[in-house]
Amino acid sequence: MTNQTLTRRAALGALASLPAIAGATAALAMPEAAAPHHPDAELFQLEQELETVKVRMDKLERAQSRLSRKAEKAAGAKPLNPRDWVTPTMPKDLWDMLISTRDRTMFGDMVKDGFDWRPAPVQAWHEAVAKERAQIQAAWDEYSARCDEQHRLHDFDAKEAEYDDAVSEHWDIGQRIFDIPAHTLEGMAVKVRTAKSLCLPESGDALVSISADIVRLVQGGAA
Repeated sequence: MTNQTLTRRAALGALASLPAIAGATAALAMPEAAAPHHPDAELFQLEQELETVKVRMDKLERAQSRLSRKAEKAAGAKPLNPRDWVTPTMPKDLWDMLISTRDRTMFGDMVKDGFDWRPAPVQAWHEAVAKERAQIQAAWDEYSARCDEQHRLHDFDAKEAEYDDAVSEHWDIGQRIFDIPAHTLEGMAVKVRTAKSLCLPESGDALVSISADIVRLVQGGAA
């Protein structure tokens, strides 16, 4: 097997141990001197475009993270997130009172009266818990509104849209790479590295695409 092509015999062996292809090809780099005339030149070009977009995407992500931290700091002290609030446990004496009252109350009366059948101390406890929950939610909503205002002041949404566009472009280039047949191990290596760049499992799109490359080469090399 030469450095430039994958022979039929080698392809058959590779297909038999496809999971090993990812590790075997990942470290291969584009042969720079032969790049313009390489059978997989298109894949190499797309990989360069992918890396350019990835650098821009990562830069935008870091900038957005810094902006978010700045906005949160300007918004003031961060209150408890309602998702992290845990409903307090009812005290045992109130629980015993509730159970005792429930056992003495007819089911029809419970349905008819809603929660009015509950003892006053128990009802007061529930109301206090509901008030605490509402206060925590209100504090969080006020804080979120201040953060949103800071985001608007720093044009966060426009920058977020730019980041989303970069993510979409990165993904689209990756899918184009998987769609293009590879003719050499170096070309297959591009697909493995692309899967890593897209945070895809090595058992996913990259190996499916490489599998098709190998089958195509085994069957005669038709594109």
